[in-house]
Amino acid sequence: MGIAIIGGKPAIVMRSYKNIDAMQHINLYPHSTVDLILSVVEAVKYLHTRHPQLAHGGLEPSNIVVDNNDRAIISSLASAHIPGSTEYTYTVGQIGAFCRWLAPELIAVDENEDARPPAPTFESDVWALACVVGQLITGKVPYPFRHYTFQVFSLVAKGVLPYTKASIVDAVNVGGILRGEEVWLVLKRCWEKNPTDRPTVTQFETSLRGCFIEGQS
Repeated sequence: MGIAIIGGKPAIVMRSYKNIDAMQHINLYPHSTVDLILSVVEAVKYLHTRHPQLAHGGLEPSNIVVDNNDRAIISSLASAHIPGSTEYTYTVGQIGAFCRWLAPELIAVDENEDARPPAPTFESDVWALACVVGQLITGKVPYPFRHYTFQVFSLVAKGVLPYTKASIVDAVNVGGILRGEEVWLVLKRCWEKNPTDRPTVTQFETSLRGCFIEGQS
């Protein structure tokens, strides 16, 4: 319903939903994949462009619920951060929980034992958002070729992409989205190791809309 600052920290004001999360929704209604993906992107754009602007920091399908109108609602702001501020509560535990969706810069290693984990940014959200889109398309978590979480850390830190081209293109084609190659290129740009080379969420939305809307049969 809106965003507020409570105790100097960002908070979201929203209704309580009993509905299913994004992945569960796709499993029940696979024909709704395109509309739900675009709704998720719009929801993240809302966080990035409203005042105060928020980087979510923990984007993954279980933190996205679907309301009665089939719209995506972003939940769980425990990792949220206002870029440019010094206040944030990102923890090592959260890094472990979200590592499959985390950008490489959020897993940076600092030998200073008192150093805090890097704060999430708009750019790291875009990486995670592309992972969410990849998961909704393929039905598989990022880095599906690694079973254990500890195996994923080194891959993320090295900038290994969370999905292969074949996994995205094949799933897109099976789902009836015709422009699989273009979908892959749009996602791949979000997984650039240099954060400044990634698109904004608004640019990402524009590119995805072109792929999906023009490419649907």
